[in-house]
Amino acid sequence: GMTAGHNGTHFFLASSDGSFLLELQGQIQVRYIYNDREASSDDGEFGMQIRRPKIQFAGHMASPKLHYAVQLSVAQGDNSLSADKIVIGYDLTDDLYIWAGEDKAPFLREELTSSSRQLAVERSLINEVFTVDKAQGVGLTWTSDMVKVAGMVHDGAHSGDGDATLSDISVYSGLAPS
Repeated sequence: GMTAGHNGTHFFLASSDGSFLLELQGQIQVRYIYNDREASSDDGEFGMQIRRPKIQFAGHMASPKLHYAVQLSVAQGDNSLSADKIVIGYDLTDDLYIWAGEDKAPFLREELTSSSRQLAVERSLINEVFTVDKAQGVGLTWTSDMVKVAGMVHDGAHSGDGDATLSDISVYSGLAPS
């Protein structure tokens, strides 16, 4: 049998024996912008923007140790749909987790903090200059009570940008924890 509902954090579908879980998460940021340039010949810019519309499907399958995540986002300029994250991972122990696919490389804390949890509207210029951003590769994460250490072997900075589109999802078969 299957169960479905809302667990206080996410909408979900799950098997009654706990071997399958699908959680649905979403994000949308709406903002009003106004830019008045006195020295300019035009009247300035103003209006509503929808930033970072995203939907994520994440959970586990076959075992609570085998995780997956697929996150889709809409580009601001042309409204094209692309995959931001497609990963699969496995809990080797309670503290050690291995994953593979396309995701943000574990490098800068500001980049790794979700845009839904940022205090500022955008990330800093320092972050934009030095970020590795999305990359494709294999990562390992070790977590203790006080420390979390993550590393990744990947194919270079920004290698995941624009590489996984909606038509490529079948190639990647995604998975990882949220």
